[in-house]
Amino acid sequence: MEVFLNFLECIRIRSHIPDGIAWTCSSNGMFSMRAFCEALEESLNVNIAVPDFIWQGHCPPKIEVFVWQLWRGRVFVKEVLHKHGMDQMMDLECPFCQDDNESIDHIFLHCPWSRSLLLNGMSWWGVKGCVNNTVNKWLEGWIGLCPEFKHERAWCSLFFTIVWTIWEYRNQLVFEGKEPIFQQATDLVKFRVVWWFKYLGRGSNDPVDTFLRNLPDLCVEHKKVKVNKIVDWIPPLPDNLKFNVDGSSRGKPGPSGIGGVMRDSNEKVLCLFSFYVGIFDSNVAEIWAIKKAVDLYLSNPNLHSRDITVVSDSKVAVSWVHQSDFGNIQHVSTIYDTRNSMKSFGSLKVVFDSRIF
Repeated sequence: MEVFLNFLECIRIRSHIPDGIAWTCSSNGMFSMRAFCEALEESLNVNIAVPDFIWQGHCPPKIEVFVWQLWRGRVFVKEVLHKHGMDQMMDLECPFCQDDNESIDHIFLHCPWSRSLLLNGMSWWGVKGCVNNTVNKWLEGWIGLCPEFKHERAWCSLFFTIVWTIWEYRNQLVFEGKEPIFQQATDLVKFRVVWWFKYLGRGSNDPVDTFLRNLPDLCVEHKKVKVNKIVDWIPPLPDNLKFNVDGSSRGKPGPSGIGGVMRDSNEKVLCLFSFYVGIFDSNVAEIWAIKKAVDLYLSNPNLHSRDITVVSDSKVAVSWVHQSDFGNIQHVSTIYDTRNSMKSFGSLKVVFDSRIF
């Protein structure tokens, strides 16, 4: 309580600014679970982030959900069911080897049958190594084992395929009494890697059987060439001005810079600015760019007789300027000053347009 009261004493109340609700851990002032987790990680100095490649579309969605549950320890193997109080008389032995209890780490990594399937799949890419102690460690380090970047997506699909195939064969054995055939499981893993890779449109048009014979060589992502669209700059109406501004950050937050150019209807450049503003995220940098353009316009009385449009490519920043919610409470004074300037000069307006030049 004392820490909280000391925190409140450091807050300065501005009576001329209306009250508002904001979530300061997000750049747009809106609450999100991701921002909450990131703030929690920072305050507790722990890493609770899910490995990035789980949700990258390397396999069908239900397999991604399964791998996420696996990482969270929510796959209901016998040991997990026993801890939840279900069927206390249950036989906890691994259905494959009967050498140890069926825990998540054992059934997917340490069971000889599962480990052989995993190491066999790795050998298709010429990768050799020992198995980590836990599934989580294996997940976190899997990308680092990929031999080449061009194989990364197929390599990620391999892990998803192996753990899903292990789980399927385990369920067939437990619920149907069907003994697993190792070679059949190996062929199924290879087929699924190829099929998912082709299904997601990342491979060539070669037949599936060609992929199966040359798995590492053909499971290479063919990157799409990005074509930049060229759009002509649209000049303002006669005797009007247009001020195109932009802000960017190297990180969230990170070193930020802003820039802008003012032109008339004849495309004549009347003003330019570009400089570093500090450590912000891109939306806050956009606010500073808008504020700078407004200040430059107000500082020259000769321009006040002409209508001017300040154009930004940030929907968030433009919404902060126009909406009653101040958005990012940490920069409320900058937003408030910009709004006051717009109210004072009817010839000044701020708009969003993705075409910035």
